[in-house]
Amino acid sequence: MFALVTRWEPMVAAFRAARGLGFYWDANARQNEELEAARVAGKPVSLDDIPDLLPYATERDFWGGRAFVQAGYYYGFMRRHLPPAMRDPADAFVRMLYQEDRTGSDDLSTDAGVPGDADVLYAMRPATVRSALARAAAVPWTALEEIGNQIVVPEMIDSRYVPNYTTFADHVLHQQREWLHEAAASDRGLVVIISQ
Repeated sequence: MFALVTRWEPMVAAFRAARGLGFYWDANARQNEELEAARVAGKPVSLDDIPDLLPYATERDFWGGRAFVQAGYYYGFMRRHLPPAMRDPADAFVRMLYQEDRTGSDDLSTDAGVPGDADVLYAMRPATVRSALARAAAVPWTALEEIGNQIVVPEMIDSRYVPNYTTFADHVLHQQREWLHEAAASDRGLVVIISQ
């Protein structure tokens, strides 16, 4: 999983021109080739010296992609246990990140006027980022945690992975809220990419 905290217009223009994320994957492949050439030549490369793939976006990564993607599954199970006063504000925020079909908001394809890209989990223009933060602020996190710690989610049908509240809220949603805060502070958008 990667998040691109990005200036919005250049991202939209690149997405439109490539009709998807091809420009991002091409930049990634070029950088990997450059790093491999440096390694073969015996040149030391510090991770701190590697520039951002795109000049208008800062890349943030998240290790634990399964937990990230399955957070939507966890929330779908947990929400059945929430009273409406908690479920409504939680839905308003979480469904911006995870729709029923495991996708979230996609302002990028909307603004670019091209079909969405399957590798985009969600993409938010700066105004949507601010809206997401406002919705996150309305979630009763302490009460949600109390209920989340009391429920046990069954194993997933296709996996032995069992999501839990700590992973869902303290790791996955916390990280996404951090990205949203970073984007809002610089009036940027946020594009979250599923990386295989």
